[in-house]
Amino acid sequence: MRWSGWLVGAALLADGTGRACGPFFADTVLIHPQAVLDVPPVSYLSELAEVAGIDGPITIPSGIDRLTQVPVEIAELEAHWRAEGVDEEKITKRATRYRTQRTALLNSLTRERLNDLAEEDAPAPPAPLDLGPGFPADVVDYLKGARELAAGNKDGAREIWRKICQRPAAETRMRRAWAAWMLASTTDDRDEAVKWYREVIAMVKAGAADSLGLAGGAHGWLSTLDAGDDPVEAIRLTYLAVKAGHYRSVPDLRNRCATIVAHPDPAVLARAARDPEIRSLIHLEFFARLDGPQFSPIGEAEQKPLARWLEVLDAEATGPDPDAARIAWALYATGRFDEAADWLKRSDEADPRAGWLRGKLALRAGRIDDAKRELAQSIEREKQDPEGWTPANPLLDGLWGHSGPERASSAQGRLLADLGMVELSSGEYESALESLVEGGYWEDAAYVAEQVLSADELRDHLLEVAPEWSAAAVDFWSGAEQSTEWGGTYRYGGPADPTRFEQGPRHDLMPPMTEHDQLRYLLARRLAREWRFDDAREWMPPSLIPLFDHYVALHRARRSGHHRGEDLAAITWRQALIHRIWGMEMFGTESSPDGHLHDGSFAARDFAELRGWWGGAESEAPSEFVQELGPPVLAVSQDEIRRIQAHRLPEEKRQRFHYRFTAAEIAWKAAAALPDNHPQLAGIYHTAGLWLADRDPQAADRFYQALVRRCAGTEDGRRADAKRWFPGDIARPGQWHPLPGSLEPRSLPSPPGEG
Repeated sequence: MRWSGWLVGAALLADGTGRACGPFFADTVLIHPQAVLDVPPVSYLSELAEVAGIDGPITIPSGIDRLTQVPVEIAELEAHWRAEGVDEEKITKRATRYRTQRTALLNSLTRERLNDLAEEDAPAPPAPLDLGPGFPADVVDYLKGARELAAGNKDGAREIWRKICQRPAAETRMRRAWAAWMLASTTDDRDEAVKWYREVIAMVKAGAADSLGLAGGAHGWLSTLDAGDDPVEAIRLTYLAVKAGHYRSVPDLRNRCATIVAHPDPAVLARAARDPEIRSLIHLEFFARLDGPQFSPIGEAEQKPLARWLEVLDAEATGPDPDAARIAWALYATGRFDEAADWLKRSDEADPRAGWLRGKLALRAGRIDDAKRELAQSIEREKQDPEGWTPANPLLDGLWGHSGPERASSAQGRLLADLGMVELSSGEYESALESLVEGGYWEDAAYVAEQVLSADELRDHLLEVAPEWSAAAVDFWSGAEQSTEWGGTYRYGGPADPTRFEQGPRHDLMPPMTEHDQLRYLLARRLAREWRFDDAREWMPPSLIPLFDHYVALHRARRSGHHRGEDLAAITWRQALIHRIWGMEMFGTESSPDGHLHDGSFAARDFAELRGWWGGAESEAPSEFVQELGPPVLAVSQDEIRRIQAHRLPEEKRQRFHYRFTAAEIAWKAAAALPDNHPQLAGIYHTAGLWLADRDPQAADRFYQALVRRCAGTEDGRRADAKRWFPGDIARPGQWHPLPGSLEPRSLPSPPGEG
């Protein structure tokens, strides 16, 4: 067997999943008219763990790092020495010697070197072992064998390992199964390999140490070596390997389950169908292979294996089937809805998979209430396993491309999103909001919170479900150290200081927020946009309140009628600057047009425009693509249309970064308080105009024209006139005139945890 020395150069194997570079955008449902009928994602690994009765997630190792097993070996030895009463100082010294020499040995055992062991120019042997006293004899002997193999003396290595296996089990507990594994891995004789892999399994059952999961690996090799040409037996043995913990065998299991349905011998398929265990695994393969969403119809060639398997089942396995829901979903994915309904009748009534599909079929038949009941019951059944209930929205990149626990969470999130869509169409807006929030469909939830519910309805709802900030947010604002998702830590840097507002927002201003924290913050900004400042303050994050209070004081002073001339201009200009610099943080919409959910870095999709058009509102069709999709399965109600029209921003403010336009209007009022040719006037017009120039040159032109007209007696005005646009180098006015004493803010004290 050519280089099968997994244990010699071996490792514990880690999950190798990773992500490419972003940006990544979350899945959404409310702007996809057929989304509620989608086939959901399936986590093959999570489903397999359920079928096999495996606790915890299954992760498939992605590669071999021969050094990762060393800490496991050391931990095993340390436990052995402590049981013998060895003092900690000696244990530390022995562990250090072992780590140094074991690492050096493993480093010499690269794949290329092992493949060269049979060559005449075999490399020189690695350094001799010198572990010193106190090590178990079988551990020392095992390493001697590994050293001989690395030096090219395979026969000598095998002789050492054979002697370990021949000694009494009580004397060789720590390396007995390891030696048998190497005897299986280094022989070219198939029968002998089968014999030794069976010995590994028997030794582990009898109590031999197996910190590297060799028994599972032995099962995996036996599924290849011992099954012969029997595909049913190959599936059975591979399944045993997985159940024994050898998760590297999972791809083989899937491949064998996928290919057996094409076997030319009907008797083979009949045997598979009669075996409940094998049948369950094949059902699972179809369930996972045909999961969703389906962006195009499944072709005839892809449907043939399922059709053939169903013919065999009709002959060999009629009656109730605990896995019938998985086959029903596969049929649904291929558009065979009546057959899917028939298979559901054979399923377990309490299976949440079955209830979810019954809900989908009810939607197709227009039975909305039945669908809502089935979806809600499926969610409650899923929640009966609190540890396994982890709904989440997957990143759009690789949306359905992962088969692990993350995919199971994505399925749960999509189940909640399905219910949210039905609730929204039924006018149950608060329930829809909660379903979408819990499912992780934040962009959809933000649409409901900002453009369907009124501000007062959202406030009343939050008073019930989130009357306070989360404990994590409160801890952050009290100065507790927080962990970042990339492994670092950070602390609250103190609230936004009104005396330093021009520095802009800081990264240490906001805590990691729960979805309900985010809803509270969304409501605060919405109320602020509606100029309901007292109400907004109740929901504003504590870190923004000092600056928000200063802004509100400026706003009220400007409108009070008590200030004139430069006093009024200075007050108004300060308000305009805060509105521009902190507009996203205090006034930005979560979804369209501002995209606070993307921190303003990317435009948000306009849910109101799309759903309004589907609902029959008088507006231009968003795009040909949307028209081709047809109307949504769940109608957009006239009540939702009415709410959209009442609650979304006025049409003139539906530009991205709408608050810049508001800030510019406030700046216009500041300029109006100053006389023509005032030294600061050109700077105000120039600065405010440039806030708009990139996005709306026509709106900016109004500021340019005023600059030329009202500053004609200044050098800046003449330069603007000559250029026929903003010169680009007129300085932004600072605080040229003091604010009235009551409006001048004070510096804030140091943040928690600092002197």
